[in-house]
Amino acid sequence: MALTAAKQAGVSERLVASGEASLLQARAAAEKKAATTEAKTERPRSVAAAEAEPVEWPAVISQAEAEKKASGEERARLAAAAVVEAEKKVAEAAQKTSEEEKAGLAAVAEATAKAEAKELAEAKAAAEAGRRVAAEAEAKARAEMKKATEEARLAAAAEVREKAAAERRAATFIAQQIAEGKKAARAEAEAARRAARAEKDAASRAAREAAASKAAEGKAAAAAARAEAEAA
Repeated sequence: MALTAAKQAGVSERLVASGEASLLQARAAAEKKAATTEAKTERPRSVAAAEAEPVEWPAVISQAEAEKKASGEERARLAAAAVVEAEKKVAEAAQKTSEEEKAGLAAVAEATAKAEAKELAEAKAAAEAGRRVAAEAEAKARAEMKKATEEARLAAAAEVREKAAAERRAATFIAQQIAEGKKAARAEAEAARRAARAEKDAASRAAREAAASKAAEGKAAAAAARAEAEAA
């Protein structure tokens, strides 16, 4: 009955089988103990009577059968008591085992909860680490992009400055060429003016010289005419 109740209570088949084996061992031990106790402590009165008095075999046989029957009942009673005690112990063991199983299940549930909490914490930590690494990578990428942009801007600015300097040099060269051309033109114009002036001065001087010569000739002719007139 105790084993049936244990099965109905949800005790595992292994524990029930172990309890049944323990019950069978307890029954065998109880029967053996009862037989040993009877053999050691209860000497049949028929044997004692046969030893003390003249033997009356029919009476002795009847007495022996009665004592045997009584001994059998006693053995049955002792065996039943042992069985009850064994069943009680088995029930206690089953209850203890059930409690241990419940405690084990609770421990397993607690361990599972702790493991899940640990896994969740580790997952959160891993996610946080992943987010931190991603943020660092993004910040690094932004810094590199900013650096590359700044370098490109500086390179473009340097290129623009170099181009502007080249354009200024070209403009300066052109201006110098123009200035030199203007200077040469001015020099040529000045030389032309000087040549024209010299030519004009020479013409004026020749005209003056011619006029002076003509005047001298006129004066000489007049003087000759006066001399001729005076001579006449």
